[in-house]
Amino acid sequence: MAGREISGPQSARGDLFAGRTWIVTTGESAEKHSIDVAAELISICGGVPIYMDPENHDRAMALVSHTPQMLASLLAAQLIEADPQWLALIGQGFRDFTRIADSDPLLWKDIISENATNILPVLSNFRKSLEKIESELNNSSAAQSFIELGNRGRKLIPGKHGNVARSYIYLHIVIDDKAGQLAAIFNDCASASVNIEDVSIEHTPGQNTGLVTLSILDEEKAQFLELFLTQQGWKVHLTSN
Repeated sequence: MAGREISGPQSARGDLFAGRTWIVTTGESAEKHSIDVAAELISICGGVPIYMDPENHDRAMALVSHTPQMLASLLAAQLIEADPQWLALIGQGFRDFTRIADSDPLLWKDIISENATNILPVLSNFRKSLEKIESELNNSSAAQSFIELGNRGRKLIPGKHGNVARSYIYLHIVIDDKAGQLAAIFNDCASASVNIEDVSIEHTPGQNTGLVTLSILDEEKAQFLELFLTQQGWKVHLTSN
């Protein structure tokens, strides 16, 4: 379960499979030798093997991979007829949601058509939920309810190294759009001896600045790093989820 939205040898990365789930299908026709060879290859690439029968694999992929690809592509396609002025308003949420809309159509046409039987029930459930939302858009309590359901589902996604998802403290840092800014931030974090769990970068349209968000597990260390980075001259503010 790894990949990029761009293809070709020039897009290759040596760490693409490191720590990633790698599914080995173990149906009746799978020979032990073949499974062992697959497990060895996964180990060499740094992946984490999960053994599933083919039918369960296809049902799982319909939900966690194939349907998300279709929804991302459908949303991104809405921009084609949108007012060009609106495009400047697109924020990081839209960019994150539609990142995989850049995927290779030639690759995905076969993936989707070959697993259509399992994708259809997922789309059917999604359609029912969407119709319910449409009928209750003017009801603020209903709107709150479906957002809360999304919160619950999001919390079920495994966290770092496949562990239970955990709440993070976020440090948001304004940076200039010039060489060396990220390196300077990471050097300062290293000087403060604070481990960064994750990082994201959001560019500011029409401005020469961006926003770097650092994810930290320990609140006390996050507060210490906020003070430390502020003392180094960075513009920092802290939030939590």
